[in-house]
Amino acid sequence: MIRATARAAWIGALVLVLSLFFGLSLADLAIAKTKGGGTANIAKQVNLPVPDATATTNGLLASTIHVGGKRFKGSVIRDVNVTLQTTGLSAQSAGQIDVRLTAPNGMTTWLLGNNLAEQSIGPLTLDDESPNYLGGTAGRDPTDLVSPYIGTAQPDCFAAPGVCTLWPMDGGPASGTWTLRVYDIDDSAVATSILNFWRLRVVAGRPYKAR
Repeated sequence: MIRATARAAWIGALVLVLSLFFGLSLADLAIAKTKGGGTANIAKQVNLPVPDATATTNGLLASTIHVGGKRFKGSVIRDVNVTLQTTGLSAQSAGQIDVRLTAPNGMTTWLLGNNLAEQSIGPLTLDDESPNYLGGTAGRDPTDLVSPYIGTAQPDCFAAPGVCTLWPMDGGPASGTWTLRVYDIDDSAVATSILNFWRLRVVAGRPYKAR
C-alpha cells in the first residue's frame, strides 16, 4: 500500500512538472501515449538507366515504393526523407538530372534540380532538417556537400522549377504508393545516368486530435 501510494505521488509530481514546463495536461499526455504509426524504411534496387532526353522531351524513369499494412492504415506523415544513388556514364551526367517525389495523395516536390556537377550522385539522403546544402566549392564552406554528394543535405532548390522541400508532405497519408521520378534533361547520349537504388523513410503517426 505504501509502495502504491509512493508511486502515485511520483506520477503526480511528474505530471505537475510536465504541465509547468511544457504546458501539458493529463489529456495531452493520454493522447501522446496512444499515438500509433511508426517508421517505414524501405529500399528499392532499380539498376536501370534514365532514358536520354530528346530535342523535345525529357527522359523519364519512374520507380514506386508502397507503404502499407495495418500499422500505417489511417496514419499521417510526420517526416519524410529520401536516399538515392546514381552512376553517371560521363563527367557531366549528374548535372543533367532532375528528381521529384510524389506522395500517395499526389503532393509532389523536387529533390534535385539539375544544379549538380560531375558524374555520379550519392548515396545521398535528402532531408529538410540537414544542416548541409548541395553544390558550392570543396573546402569553401563546411556545409556545402560537393561531388559525389555522399551524405545528407537539404533538397537542391537553387534551380528547381517548383516546390523543393519535403515538409509540405507532412500531414498527408503515409500509406499508399510513393513515386520517384528521375529526369534526364539533356539530349547528350553519352551523359546517361543509372539509378542504382532509392530508399524512402517515412515517420508516421495517427492524426493529431483537435482540442
